Formats: sequence, structure tokens, C-alpha cells
Amino acid sequence: MLNQANLFKKLLQECGYEGVFKSTITVEDLDKDDVAGAIWFQLASINFIGDAIVPYILGRKPKVLYVTCEGVLTKGNVVHSNIKRCEFVAVSNFVKECLQSVGLKVRKVVHHAIDWKLCGQVHEKNLIQRRQIQQYAKDRVKFIVVARDDPRKNLKGLAEAMKILNKKGYEKDYVVFLISDESAKQKFHGINNAVFIKSFGGSAHEFVLGYIACCDYLIHPAYSEGFGLPVLEANAVGIPAIHCFPPNTLVATADGFKPIENIKIGDLVLTHKGRFRKVTKVYRRYYKGKLIGVKPKAINRTIWMTPEHPVLATVKSKKANAKKTLWNGSKDKWLRLCSKKTMRWVEAKDLTYRDVLVVPRVKDSEVVIDVTKYVSDYVKVGDKLYAKGSNQFGVNFIKPRAYELPATINPSDEWLRFFGYYLAEGCKCKTDVQLCLSMKDKAIIGDIVKQFEHARVKIRSSNDVRVFIAGRLLSDFLTNLFGHGARNKQIPLFLLQLPKERLRHLFKALILGDGCVSTYKEKYKAIRYTTVSDKLALSLFLLSVKLGHPMTITWDYKGRRGHQLSCSTYNTEFEDGYKGRREYVLDEDYLYLPIKEITEKEYEGYVYNLEVEEDNSYVVEGIVVHNCDFPPLNEFTSPDFNFMFNYIDKQAVKCNIYQYWLFHIFTPDMLAEMISYAIDVYKNSKDEYQEYCTKAREHTKNWDYHVKYVELMKELNLVIPRDLIDYIKHGLEWITEIR
Repeated sequence: MLNQANLFKKLLQECGYEGVFKSTITVEDLDKDDVAGAIWFQLASINFIGDAIVPYILGRKPKVLYVTCEGVLTKGNVVHSNIKRCEFVAVSNFVKECLQSVGLKVRKVVHHAIDWKLCGQVHEKNLIQRRQIQQYAKDRVKFIVVARDDPRKNLKGLAEAMKILNKKGYEKDYVVFLISDESAKQKFHGINNAVFIKSFGGSAHEFVLGYIACCDYLIHPAYSEGFGLPVLEANAVGIPAIHCFPPNTLVATADGFKPIENIKIGDLVLTHKGRFRKVTKVYRRYYKGKLIGVKPKAINRTIWMTPEHPVLATVKSKKANAKKTLWNGSKDKWLRLCSKKTMRWVEAKDLTYRDVLVVPRVKDSEVVIDVTKYVSDYVKVGDKLYAKGSNQFGVNFIKPRAYELPATINPSDEWLRFFGYYLAEGCKCKTDVQLCLSMKDKAIIGDIVKQFEHARVKIRSSNDVRVFIAGRLLSDFLTNLFGHGARNKQIPLFLLQLPKERLRHLFKALILGDGCVSTYKEKYKAIRYTTVSDKLALSLFLLSVKLGHPMTITWDYKGRRGHQLSCSTYNTEFEDGYKGRREYVLDEDYLYLPIKEITEKEYEGYVYNLEVEEDNSYVVEGIVVHNCDFPPLNEFTSPDFNFMFNYIDKQAVKCNIYQYWLFHIFTPDMLAEMISYAIDVYKNSKDEYQEYCTKAREHTKNWDYHVKYVELMKELNLVIPRDLIDYIKHGLEWITEIR
């Protein structure tokens, strides 16, 4: 709290007041004529705030108890104490709830603040720190941790996560710098890429900010925080922060898979009938209790839900083995062992190994892509779009040499093949579309050049052939339709409404790009596809189900940084001859997947649920669940998957009054996955990384001490200068200095 007290003192001086630090404030101090008020920056515990109780209660001048808490308070902290007669100003809504839970009064919430200008200047002043960091890091990705050695800070979990990553071969890819206590060194003993650079509390705050600014990411592995200031400061100096607020499970929407927390009313989601219907309500509640984890075969991923959440399942016949086969080797007899006649909604806690989960096959429907939804700054001429330019008089015109793009696309075979090539090998390169191929991909190169006559082919070597297609609109269209960066690519699921014979062109193009086909036992074809995107893996799985050749997903294949999908068939045309597997069965409406594993765990955090019109169901990571009307208050969440550092729109520094700075407990495996993802983003998606850093720095403007601590001045009944009010009203870019 000392740094926050210094910032408030600085604000007082800028407003013409004098702030004086005292170790103890007495009633006599508050009776002096030259004292306007008093404020305590303290931990909300009787051990720390006991000396403030009497002057707070008896003092006649305005006073503020500005408090945080470490961990969760218990009633033992306040029992038999006059602390209950005090009113507090909390640093976050989490602290507010902690105080109220033990019977204390909270007047309001005033979030912690930063010196935003200082955070922007540290890059110019940290030359010493930068040389020191670079000496150790060289070309490795640089992470930094600033935390004292306390069980709540979870440094032990971070050390375990680093061991997991190093065993997977990441040791030469990254280095973690630590500013912590001497006692923490033992936890990282034997980890060569963990470097201690300073003792915690042994350097000026500005010096520590300089170290943070030298690195590429901050790791904040704490179990819980009263506020989480390191996350905010890291964003303010312009680097991302990895912390413990895991995103939720992926829901199948018309635009692709989205985290359930990002679903909005009006979004179209895939239902158990294989069609898309609108979300009418989104529910979120805080839940503490048991979660049921179900891992279906083929998907091979545990999906967590509350015990009462209904799941669509059928049941095996008594003739079927409880854990293994669905059929006895004869395709025409599978109905005896697994049938739609026994399909029903089963609460997660009642699922057994005899139950079979259901994956819907998307039904055919007309597909027309409105390109205008995915591009901006265009001029429409007839049914064509052109990139828009404007002169100094604001007059719009079509840019010279601008390439046209159809306003609507009814996906032809050529477009579907190009979509597949882009998903496998394409990326955005400034205003062009770039596909990275090799001389072995002559068929792909010829197909692209035939469709886009202005495409340029640049041969760097036999293994490095770049195809460039000029056109900002085309680049924006593909990026917004399929996702930006290898980790975020996916197939928009509305395309799966096309007939199977059309979708084969998309599938075959994907396999040509990032897949392979091999022959075994002379007649079977083994088809494999590898991707680093969870969303692309799941959407490709649904595509294979629609085509009638379900693929099996192997997550983190052989410990590498990608997921592999595979299936077996008699031929690669996918017209007939699915070899099939004894583990699961396919009919015209559904794929039936036995349950591979059922587990339980304790969970505390937010859970989500959706209400969907007509069909009352939605698809999460492949399987079908019911919405909230049966039974009431069912919620769904999956806190253990889809790891990524949070983008700024989900970031803890977002400025709103409902912000909670509570971080969930998570395992070293989860932290290791988040760090490995951050490494891949930094190395392979620099544009994505830089975009995040820019947004992070920009959004933290609202947390400058001039903006936040004015509320503390109001609590002390101090006069706020007019120029400070204008400063807050017009923003930091309008005024850079106060007095």
C-alpha cells in the first residue's frame, strides 16, 4: 500500500495540499486546525488497523480507512472488536465482499491506481535493466515474476509448471526472471532458465517497473489478490500478463467456436437438431461445489459441468460391452446395441459408462456469405466492393489499382478450395494475403493462380514458396471470417450447411495443405491433419462428422505444440466406404460416442448457461447439452481448457465498477499450457502480440491516479481544482501535466 499512499500524496501536492506521512495518527492530530483530514492505507485486519480504530471513531475531521486484504477474511479477524464501528473504502469489489462477509461496513469501492505517465517513460530510463536482462535472455522469450515468497503467490506451482515445460523441450525457448525473496530460490533449484535478479522490496518501485518493461510477459500466478496491481502495471508499461482467470468452454456458433462467456443474446448456436437457433438469454452465477467431467471418445477431452446439467445421451443395449464396443462387427446390427429410441436428457451426475453421448450432423441449408459484414472502408459499385480512399476534402473514391471483391459469395467449389488452402497455409501480410507453400504444392499454386490472376508467386527455395494475393478487402475478409493467427483459425460452422459433395472440396484442400494421406493394409487410407488451434480442431471434427468420416482428436500430439486429427477410409474422395470403428457409430442424424472417462472435482467460480429458442439446446465442444429451462438453474462451465493469456476485452484492467480481482486456483499443468501458448504467440504471431500490447497500454489510461484517487479526495471533502476536473473529463491525451 506504500506506493499507493505515495501516489495519493503526489495528487494532493498537485492540487495545492500538503500530505504528511505518520506511522500513527492520533485523535489529537485530527483536532489540529491545519489538518483537513486523515486517510489510512492498510490491510483490513485487526492486527494492522487496530491503532486506527479509536481516532477514526472519535476524530472530528473527515477520515478514510482505505483497505485491502490478503486472501479471504474470517470472522476471527474482527470478533470482539470496535472495528465493526468503522466504515471502509475497499480497493476492489472482491475486498468489499470479503469485508461484508465478516460483518464489516463498506462505504464504497475505489480501485488502486497507477502513474500512467511514469509507466510510459520507463522504456526510456531502463537501459541498465535492459542490458542486464538481455545478457541472460539473448533471443529467448522473456517472462518476469514479481512476488514475495508466500504460499498465496503460488511460486511453487510456477516452478512445477516450468519443469513440465522444460521436459517438453521448451527450456531453450524462454527464461523467467524473478524478483522475490531469497527463500524462493530453493523452489527453483535445478531449473536453469529461472533467473533471480533482485530481492523483493530491495529496489525502488520505478526500478522494478523498468525490469517489467524489459520483458515480454508478466506471470502472476497468485491464487488470490485483493486487487492484482502487478497485472495492471504490466499492461500499463505495455506487456501482456498471464494470470489465473481461465476462460470457459467453447460453444458451437454459426461463426465458429466461441468461449461461453463471450456468447451474446442473438448469437446463433448449433442445437441437437443440427441447425442454428438464436440465444435468447445468457446466465452467469457464482458456484461453489462439485463438477462432473465427461470425456467422450473421439473428442478425447474432458468437458466439465455442474452435476444437474442435462446432457443428450442414448443408452447401450445390455448386449454391448459397458466400456468398449457399440456394435458387434456388423454395421446393420448396430441399432440393436445403440438406438435413437432410447435417447433422452440425462443429468451429468447420473451418466454411466453405458450412456452414449451424441454429436449432431449439421443439416443442409442455403449458404450465402455477406462480405460486407467482414470488411470496412469500401465502395460498393453494383455487386462489387472496392477499397475506399479519401482526399483532403473528405471526398471518397476507389483506390487506384484496387482489386474487386464480390459483395456476396455463394461458395463455389473454387472458393471452398481456396478457403481450405488459406486455413492450412494462409495468413495476413500487411494488405496482402500470403500462403506459405513448397515446390511440392504445385497443384495448390496452380489452383490459386487460376482463381486469382493477379497472384504473385515468389520462390525462395524448394521448401519456401510464397504466394501473394493483393487486396486489403480480401485480406480483411479472410481474417475476420476464419480468425487471425494460427492459434485462432477455425471453420465458420455456417459453412457446414453446404451439401457434403461441396464440403469435400474444403476438406480435401485442408488435407493438401496441412494434412497427409497414407496407405496401410493395402486398401485403407489413413488421413491425418495437424493444427495448433483448438477451435480449428473442433470445427474440423464437426466437418468430418458431416462428411460421414468422423476423425479422432489427439490433443498435444506426442507432447508437441499441435493437435492431430485422424480417420481411416477406403478412399480419399469420401463418397462411400467409411471403414468405421468399433468404438462409435454414425447414422444420418448423429454420431454416437461412448464415454471414455467420468471424473469429479471441486470448483469455485463463475458458471454459465444459455437459453436457446425452439430447440432448447446447444453444442459445447462437440456434445449436446440442454439449456436452462430443464431443470432450472443448471449452469455449465469448463475452467480447465482453452488456455490463453486474456485479451484486453477480458482483461482485469478493464475499467468498470463490477471488476473483481479474484484469481482462480489452477494446476501447474494449466499454467504450463498458458506459458507455452504465450511463447508461440510471441514467436509466430508478432502482429497479434503487438496489438495486445498497444491495447493494454491504451486501456490503462483510465487507471491513472488522477482519475481514480479523486474519489478519495471527495471522501475527505477536499476541494478539487477545476483543471483536474477537466483533465479527467477530456482524458490524458488532452492534458499531460497537472500544476
